[in-house]
This record gives sequence, C-alpha cells and structure tokens, in this order.
Amino acid sequence: MIQNSISKQFTSKGMAYGRGDSDLVVAYMVVYQEPGMTSSYETYFGYGRDANQISDLAHTRGALENQRPDYFRQAGVIIDVIDSRTNKLVYRNFAKGDVIKGASSGTRAARIDAAVAQALAPFFGGN
Repeated sequence: MIQNSISKQFTSKGMAYGRGDSDLVVAYMVVYQEPGMTSSYETYFGYGRDANQISDLAHTRGALENQRPDYFRQAGVIIDVIDSRTNKLVYRNFAKGDVIKGASSGTRAARIDAAVAQALAPFFGGN
C-alpha cells in the first residue's frame, strides 16, 4: 500500500516513478509504537540511512516521553528522496498517526495515502 501511495504521489505531480534510470530514489521506513515499545520495518529504507538513530529518536519521543494516558497504537512513515547519481539525501520527512484496530483495507489505504501525502507535501512545494 505504501509503494502504491508513493507512486500515486509522484505520478500525480507528473514525475515518473519506478524506473531503473530515475534521477531520484525513494526509500521509506515504517515505525510502529505502543506504550514503552517501538519497532521499525526497514526493508525499503536501505543501508546506511540512519535507521537506528531514527528508530531511537522515535522511541524516545513517541514511547518514552509520550504523556498520553491511554493505551495507544501509532505508526509513522519516514520517506527519503535520494539523488541516484550521488546517493545524497535530497529530502526527508515523516508523518504519523494512530492505528485503527480492525480497520478495513479501504480505510487503511486511505490513511496511508494521507500520511504519504503529508510526508511528501513539502517536497512537492506544499505545506
């Protein structure tokens, strides 16, 4: 769902996505949290992209310092845009929100689309 959402964001802005000869590479990492616990899914983030530091920071801010009194489940997506020629980071941003237990696949897809759009909005010139 995240791959599809990223593809939609780029193609809606008139940019090709998913080609091997692209000028930009898009990487992403998912972070999931509950009180006192953080896990990350780095399969599409690549190596040497600060995944451990990002996960540690997310854990400190989202799980340890979080003052929410309720039992929460939240997830976030960190999106990197990388220059394919130099391998330099061009853009990094994230979006996060609460996880809705038992959400339908349509609701999940819509929430993922909204999070990806939020994370990529500054890259495309939005807020």
